[in-house]
Formats: sequence, C-alpha cells, structure tokens
Amino acid sequence: MLDDGNHISRRSDYKFRVIPDIYTFNTMLDASIAENRWDDFEYVYQKMLRHGFHFNANRHLRMVLDASRAGKGEVLEITWKHLEQEDRIPPPPLVNERFCMMLEKEDFDSALACITTNSAVKKI
Repeated sequence: MLDDGNHISRRSDYKFRVIPDIYTFNTMLDASIAENRWDDFEYVYQKMLRHGFHFNANRHLRMVLDASRAGKGEVLEITWKHLEQEDRIPPPPLVNERFCMMLEKEDFDSALACITTNSAVKKI
C-alpha cells in the first residue's frame, strides 16, 4: 500500500501503483489481529476507509471491538466518525463500547452524546 495510492489521476498511473481491494484489506486485517499487531491493524484499517471501502458490521465489528479492548480506542473513534460521515447508525455493540470508553475517560458529555445524538439509542 503506497502512501501515494490515493493520487491516481490518469489511467497510466495504474501501471506504477498497486491498489489493494477489499479482500486484500480484509486479509491484512485478519493477519494483524491473529498476530496481535494492533498498530498494523489501525494503519491498514485507516487505509481501507481512505480508499473508499466501508465499515461492514458483519466483517469488521468484532475486529474494531477487539482493537479497542486491546488499547486501540482510536480505531473505535475512526469507525464512529466514518459512520457519522456516511449517515449510518452505529451497531449497538459499538455504541456500548464507545459509551463505556467515554465513561472511563470521565467524558460524560461525549458518553451521553453517543447514545442520544443518533437513533442507535432505540436499538439498545
């Protein structure tokens, strides 16, 4: 995954850059989790979202929760912001995890906001 992978402006640029597909990203995410390489997981996950692939609750929810519980709360925040930008409702386990994370940080306003600002509160 090249850092310049997002800068393809013409067809000939594809000859010099490798653009991962969702299967490649998922394989890399799986490998990162299997080896408990959470920094690698976070990097690949961010790249996946930047390349226009979306959070898939069936595929990525457990990964994001595991990363968050392993000390990578940034992954949870990245996912939360991604879902907000896409006007998607976060899955209830994600809401619960973020709520608990905000309570642990004693950020009570953010904790309440994560259950009141979207209709996920109806599903809990």
